[in-house]
Amino acid sequence: MESELRIRGKVMPICVDDRNDLQSYDAGALEKKYTEEEIKIIGSIRSSSPEERLIARRVADDVGCYVQKVAQFGGKLQREGVIARGNGLRS
Repeated sequence: MESELRIRGKVMPICVDDRNDLQSYDAGALEKKYTEEEIKIIGSIRSSSPEERLIARRVADDVGCYVQKVAQFGGKLQREGVIARGNGLRS
């Protein structure tokens, strides 16, 4: 939440853990762009730590959908630059 990123009235511009620039996301835009199931997939991926490599099976179990859906949607998210994928899904 943006309110959690405020220090002395200003929003922090970088992540204190990895020094990457922070990006703002409009939650309302997510609801217009993705289905409820897809938002749950994004949430499952984003809630993992950067060191934790997720596999589609775990995300599918968390969300309650098919592994194929997670794999296909993960590819779409990677093309859009929302996530980076290697041997597993990473947020």
